Amino acid sequence: MSGPVPNLSSSSKLRYLYLDGNNLTGTVSSSSFPGSVVKIDLSRNQLRGPVPDLGSGYSKLAYLHLNDNSFNGSIPSGLGSKSSLVGLDLSDNLLTGAIPAMESTGLAYLFLHNNSLSGTIPDLSSSGDLVELGLWGNPGLSGDITLHSSVGLEVVDRAALLVLRDTNGAWTEISSDLASWDGVTVSGGRVTGLDVSGKGLKGEISNSLEAMDALTSLNLSNNSSLSGTLPSSLSSSLTTLNTCGTSITVPSGLQGLLAACD
Repeated sequence: MSGPVPNLSSSSKLRYLYLDGNNLTGTVSSSSFPGSVVKIDLSRNQLRGPVPDLGSGYSKLAYLHLNDNSFNGSIPSGLGSKSSLVGLDLSDNLLTGAIPAMESTGLAYLFLHNNSLSGTIPDLSSSGDLVELGLWGNPGLSGDITLHSSVGLEVVDRAALLVLRDTNGAWTEISSDLASWDGVTVSGGRVTGLDVSGKGLKGEISNSLEAMDALTSLNLSNNSSLSGTLPSSLSSSLTTLNTCGTSITVPSGLQGLLAACD
């Protein structure tokens, strides 16, 4: 489907809106939806302009997915103060400025990766249900989420693996226990080993790997359709690396770790 997002504000019984993966264009008004809406998914379109401020008037809104578009400007503070929010995905846009305070105690996932956000990571200690956090690809961000007692870095590893799966493919079934995932080694709550050799990964390797700063062993071999460049930041933790049978480009800082290919 193409064209602008229609005004659906009069559809008073609408609860779930899925328009993802189309060719929708234009801007999105904050008055385009009814107050009854629980989930809005406009991801993977060609939308632009500011992120609609759906903080007020949308007391039931729990999930907002606007990822993989061209939204710009800052994240509305009203989204951060929204107590009903469970999941927010604004990744892969052109957003700038600081991340607002996130006040929802029921927030389960927050994906803001691959934008141009800056400033200090906000206190996430009130979000006790947080299990997935994507902040990589924002070089202007600073801070340490481990300073906030309810948030550990395992939420970053889990989010990074999910993005790797969705972008490049792997793991048909995923449980809540990271250690049970095929090819994943966990130590001290962090992912330290990842072996996805011959798993049929394809496309350009996700830069979510840069968030996995406890990773010591990485095996991507025998995925012939996998390409792209590995994040150079992996040099701070990796001790073994295997990219045989792929088209991956390895930065100079990692080449000394490469396994010999037959």
